[in-house]
This record gives sequence, structure tokens and C-alpha cells, in this order.
Amino acid sequence: MDITDEEYDKKIDEYVKEYQYESKDKLLEQHSKAELLTQMRTEKAVDYLYENSTVNKMTVQPKETEE
Repeated sequence: MDITDEEYDKKIDEYVKEYQYESKDKLLEQHSKAELLTQMRTEKAVDYLYENSTVNKMTVQPKETEE
């Protein structure tokens, strides 16, 4: 999964707002493009897995211990 230029620009705008940076330049001063792309790819992969998941939710109960 790769990030298009359009997705990159959109996510940068979201990060500026979400993390309250003064501007895109301030964000890019503190984080490299490679670092931001890694974060974006991770988010995209997690979103894909969440949307396409077929795993059922299951509750695990602790095993009772014998004394």
C-alpha cells in the first residue's frame, strides 16, 4: 500500500490540525518525509484491515486455579 501525492497532502493538513502545528513547515521541520510516509502507510494498512476484517470478537475468561 502506497500513499499518493494527493493522500500525502491531505494527511499533512490533517496532522497540522490534529497535532496543532502552526504550519506545514513546522511539522516538516520536526518530522522527515520518510517518517511521515511510514506513519501514513501504517494508518492506511490498519484502516484496510479493520474495514476488511472477518475476525469475530471473543472474550477470554481467566482459567480458574485449583488449590
